[in-house]
Amino acid sequence: MKRGRARAPRTLRAIALTGTPGTGKSTVAHRLRPPLKAAEVGDLALALGVGRRSRSAITVDLPRLADRLLRLPRVGQPDVIVGYLAHRLPVARAVVLRLHPLDLDRRLRQRGDGDAERIANVGAEALDLMAIEARNAGAPVVEIDVTGRSAAGVARTVEALVRDRPPSRRANPRWLADARVTDWLLRHAR
Repeated sequence: MKRGRARAPRTLRAIALTGTPGTGKSTVAHRLRPPLKAAEVGDLALALGVGRRSRSAITVDLPRLADRLLRLPRVGQPDVIVGYLAHRLPVARAVVLRLHPLDLDRRLRQRGDGDAERIANVGAEALDLMAIEARNAGAPVVEIDVTGRSAAGVARTVEALVRDRPPSRRANPRWLADARVTDWLLRHAR
């Protein structure tokens, strides 16, 4: 019987910028300064031939996208991969944007999200679902509480993380400790 060393899983040098829909991922990505390159998961999938556009969304084949990204030369890889699925790719680190659920509720109402989608996303944020999912994906995770912060300020924190400099303060918000959040969840439970 041959014995060999187990191969370490390959990872991209990129970080994932992820979070519940509405937390500001795309807004922050647009504020990243050159030479950093950010790319949305859906756009990457379309460009690499592993995505399909429908009327309202892009369907992404994540395993094939991961394979195609790993085959790109390092200079062709983005520094930041943006989207609520980004942490499912073989990234070096996942940065999860967190927003207080009541602020997220207001933001999603303002942008016109439907009630069912809004309630599901606010509930997911309140229960830390994206942060938990990112931690379970395997890459190191940093959570950033974006509540009350400017997109430019959050972008500077993300830029430091790309350069492997940890933020001066770490956030691990636990929204259920806020009685207003628990009340919101109880009012919207079905």
